[in-house]
Amino acid sequence: MTIGTLNRQGNWILRSFWMMREMVYYYRNLNNNWREYKTDQDANYFGILINHKTWQILTFAEGDETLVECLNQRQFLRELHAMDKFYLEGE
Repeated sequence: MTIGTLNRQGNWILRSFWMMREMVYYYRNLNNNWREYKTDQDANYFGILINHKTWQILTFAEGDETLVECLNQRQFLRELHAMDKFYLEGE
């Protein structure tokens, strides 16, 4: 089941759960437009992938999957800025 909501940046978020999905699944099944967003928490069970062409951000963690869909490039950049602030705050 997928549940959708809006986040603080005004972007649509779709949440779902997929048992046993790991990074290798995403590498095999997503097209070449997706790039890994590096964090110090990266593991086979956690990761973030971004797509600059479709303005989407996919986060997965232990089966939980979150897809953020941005309406335009401006919203996408705001989302990336919020991610940088969250993940890089301690560095």
